[in-house]
Amino acid sequence: MPTPAEKLFNETYGRNLRTWNTVATFRQMVHLGIPAAADAKAKETSMVYDEMMSSPQYEKLFIDKEGFRAAASNKKFIT
Repeated sequence: MPTPAEKLFNETYGRNLRTWNTVATFRQMVHLGIPAAADAKAKETSMVYDEMMSSPQYEKLFIDKEGFRAAASNKKFIT
């Protein structure tokens, strides 16, 4: 039969292991998720750029669309 001190130690140690497991899981999710999120955001930004350059509804945004295109290419706009 374990003593009260042993029970307390076991409970504390178990909580500590579960807590570190939670931290490790969050770190792993961030490590795996950030590259995927960056790719998705780059695709979305590229679509916005293409829409701005081709859609007539965005004509009023630009004084010099070709100058903007030269200064901020699609690749530069994304990053």
